[in-house]
Amino acid sequence: MIQKLLLGLSTCLDNDPSPGRLLALVLLLAALNSVALGLASVVHSLEIGLLLLTVILGGLVGWRLAASPWPGWLSGSVAILAGVSIIMLQVGRLSETVLILLGRLLSVTWQVAHWPVDGPPNITPLRLALVEFASGISILLRRLFDWLLGLTTAEPIFDPVAVALVWGLTLWAVAVWAGWTVRRRDQSLLGLLPAGALLVISMAYGAGNFAFLLLLVGLVWLLLAVVNYTARERYWEGAGIDFALDIRVEMTFTVIWLAAALAVLAHITPVLSIQQVAQTAQRLIWEEPLGAGPVARSLGLQPQPGPPTLFDKVRVGGLPRQHLLGSGPELSEQVALIVRPDEFNPEANQARYWRSLTYDRYTGRGWLTSRTEAVNYDAGEVVQPENRDVLKTSRVLTLHQQIQLAGDGGGLLYAAGMLVTVDQPYEVAWRRSGDAFGATIEAAAYSVVSTAPVVDEVGLRQTGSRYPRWVQQRYLILSETVPARVLALARDLTATAPTPYDRARAIEAYLRTFPYSLDLPTPPAGRDVADYFLFELRRGYCDYYATAMVVLARAAGLPARLVVGYAGGVPDPANRRFVVTEANAHAWPEIYFPGYGWIEFEPTAARPPWERPAAPFLPPPFEPESVPPAFVVTTPASSTHWLWGLVVGAAGLALSGAAWLAVDIWRLHRAAPATTVARLYRRLQRFGSRLALPVAAGATPFEFSDALAGRVAALTRGSRWANLLTATPADIERLAGLYVDAVYSAHAFGEAEQSQAIQIWRRLWWRLGLILVRLMRERLSALFSIE
Repeated sequence: MIQKLLLGLSTCLDNDPSPGRLLALVLLLAALNSVALGLASVVHSLEIGLLLLTVILGGLVGWRLAASPWPGWLSGSVAILAGVSIIMLQVGRLSETVLILLGRLLSVTWQVAHWPVDGPPNITPLRLALVEFASGISILLRRLFDWLLGLTTAEPIFDPVAVALVWGLTLWAVAVWAGWTVRRRDQSLLGLLPAGALLVISMAYGAGNFAFLLLLVGLVWLLLAVVNYTARERYWEGAGIDFALDIRVEMTFTVIWLAAALAVLAHITPVLSIQQVAQTAQRLIWEEPLGAGPVARSLGLQPQPGPPTLFDKVRVGGLPRQHLLGSGPELSEQVALIVRPDEFNPEANQARYWRSLTYDRYTGRGWLTSRTEAVNYDAGEVVQPENRDVLKTSRVLTLHQQIQLAGDGGGLLYAAGMLVTVDQPYEVAWRRSGDAFGATIEAAAYSVVSTAPVVDEVGLRQTGSRYPRWVQQRYLILSETVPARVLALARDLTATAPTPYDRARAIEAYLRTFPYSLDLPTPPAGRDVADYFLFELRRGYCDYYATAMVVLARAAGLPARLVVGYAGGVPDPANRRFVVTEANAHAWPEIYFPGYGWIEFEPTAARPPWERPAAPFLPPPFEPESVPPAFVVTTPASSTHWLWGLVVGAAGLALSGAAWLAVDIWRLHRAAPATTVARLYRRLQRFGSRLALPVAAGATPFEFSDALAGRVAALTRGSRWANLLTATPADIERLAGLYVDAVYSAHAFGEAEQSQAIQIWRRLWWRLGLILVRLMRERLSALFSIE
């Protein structure tokens, strides 16, 4: 049963379904899969399923095209069209949109066919589906173009969707080349050389699983032997040379042993470098930041610890607000701090977040900060601006707050927005210039000045992805242990989001569908926190929401960090203050936007989302009468969005039409000559029915062709296309004559007549299409009285 199934599959893919061909195809696909798995071990942002699907389909398409009689340029065109379509549909998750579009297209086609009875078709659903599809494609192309443009600058951007498109198209190309070269030219090394070079270069740059490269070497050796032996067998059979079938068994065992020996030899070959030796020695003697290494410990040497500071206690944050789990109303009675803003506005200040610490490194189990350096500041001394880009924005809001800490002081310093200065001595821990971990202060009461950018959705959508190098190097990094399904989810949520702000909002909206709960179990040991929350727990508290959004944002190419502090507080209008309790303890994500800096987002379902104005505030003009009563602020991107959609939609339709025509001509050539002519004649009959041709049911082919030619001549008479359509009636009569010869003539209808019929149809189909367009225009003119 299995053998019949495999032979059936091989017959569909090849016109020579021999066991040797089938074995070569299986080995080829296995080798391509090893390349895909090796690349997935190097580029962790790629989804394994996407890579495997790409190489398998690419290899099969290349193999099938090689078995066809098509020339190389036509096979290449079909492969490119298929690859671009498959990769864009997979990466952009547009398959459902395409199915909806096809369904509505069939519906409109059905309505057009029944127009005389049911009236004109309703094309609105089709138009909406086409706009949605064109919008998705245009966003993918724009993101790819922006990524390619970034390669020409000093600060290239990271976009996981563009990366997936580039890697997917590259793998598709090497897979199609491998399938086509192995099948048509019987050259295994030449076919798999690009795929192997891609894997070797990738592993030379980034650390990957070397076992997949060894597997590729062994499979290439096996494939080389199978292809060469199969080619020799075909030569022996063609030349009439007898050979023993037992040689196949001997060849199989010999090749397997040699392939295994070659893989083992490649594995045991030593590859040493001075850099690796130096790094190993450094780890043995001294391991930062864990302390003494094994050699130092064996000598009894230990680094002298300094006095612990408050920063040391909070450096490894884990899940910073884990103490909230299992808590109840008692937290609302534990006052943490009292905030008195200069301008007391309960509605505006309720949304303020009192920031204390920011974490940049995700471990899979929680959060910690990179190495910091503490700097002491005197009272009133201004710190370096935490984010210099904010100074470039048009409006920055200066905030003044009086903070009263619970207890005797000596704790973390809290402020809304970015810290500027404090009226008491304080200390700031810097990861680098402009990137603060947090601040501490000895005083229990202090006045703090901070700033916050004035943002709106239009401005955030215009920021782009030109991030400073220090932001890219620190806030786009994810642990290699983050599961692939988390990375795939990030790409799915943001694939068709046109701007970084829209991608952040898409992630935020998705997470806010998860219910909030403090009644939770402890995360299982060894499990990634974000993966556990997103796919199993699916409910949680602020640490889970914030962690998941930071991880998903980084996976989507958005610089993000986790921030802890307090959110809002209970307004006390009588004393013009906010009472912040431990129940307000909170963790939230912040995402970096060039020109604005770090912007807060709120994925936690228990808290209200951030509400930002849709457009910037515009002061009233000096001449009110010159301004329209209503206006819409649009972005440069929105003005070209429809243009991109129209261009992509038109290109997609043109490519789809060309592919359909190529496949149709190929099928006509593959069919029997008489069958081909019969198909073409039935197409003429269907065209005649669309023209409501008055032909009797028992009319002969010549009677039908005369009536159709006359109808076509009448429709084209006086048309602007009359010169193009002059030869149409004659071609209709020639095709009908060939049909009569194929069905009723005594002589055999051969390939020459088949080719003649196909050539006639290639001249006819587009002319008949023009006639249908003219007829439809006449019907619309009559229906709507437009002339």
